[in-house]
Amino acid sequence: YNTTRKSYRAAMAWYSLGCVYTELKHDAPAVEAYLQAQSLFPDTTVRYHRLCYQNLGQHYLNKNMPDKALAAYTAYHNVAEDYDHLYADIGLAQAYIYKSQPEQAREILENLLQYSGEIDTLSLETILFELGKIEYTFSKDYDKADAYFDQLIALYDTNEVDAAHWFKGDIAESRGHYDTARYYYEKAMQGYDELYL
Repeated sequence: YNTTRKSYRAAMAWYSLGCVYTELKHDAPAVEAYLQAQSLFPDTTVRYHRLCYQNLGQHYLNKNMPDKALAAYTAYHNVAEDYDHLYADIGLAQAYIYKSQPEQAREILENLLQYSGEIDTLSLETILFELGKIEYTFSKDYDKADAYFDQLIALYDTNEVDAAHWFKGDIAESRGHYDTARYYYEKAMQGYDELYL
C-alpha cells in the first residue's frame, strides 16, 4: 500500500503505521505517517481522516510545537462530529496551555466541565487535571488547584492521579506543610515513574 494512488486502503495503511509509531512514542515518523494518510484519503469525511488531526495535535504537543498543535486541533474541531468535539476541545485547551494562554484554555475546560455527567471518566480526569495545572501554574490559586486535584483523585487511579498527587505535594510544600508534602510525593512515586507537567 506504499503508493501515491489515492485509495482508502493506502490511506488506512499509512494511518495504521502512524498508530504503530504512536504506540512506540516515535513522534516524527508518526506525524509523517498521519500526513501521508490524510493526503491519500479519497474522502475527507472519513472518520480516520478526522482522527489524523487529533493524533497530529498530540504529537506536535509532544514535540513542543504548540502552534502546529493548535492548528491541528482547530482543524479537528471544525470537522468533528458528535463526541469527537470533546476530544478536539480538550486538545485545543492543552495547546493553549503549552502556548501559555491559560484564559483560553480555562474557558474551554470549564465549558466542558458543565457537561461532566455526560463525559467519560478518563476525559473528565484530563479536564480536572488541566484545570488544576492552570490554577497551580498560572493563577497560583492553590485552593482551587487543590480542589481540582482532589476531585480527580476521587475519580480513579491513573497517571493523572499520580501527577495530581505530585502537584498536591508541591502545594503543601509551598505552604510549609512538609509532612503533608512528603505524603503526597510518596503517593505519586508509588504509581507511575514518568511524571510530567
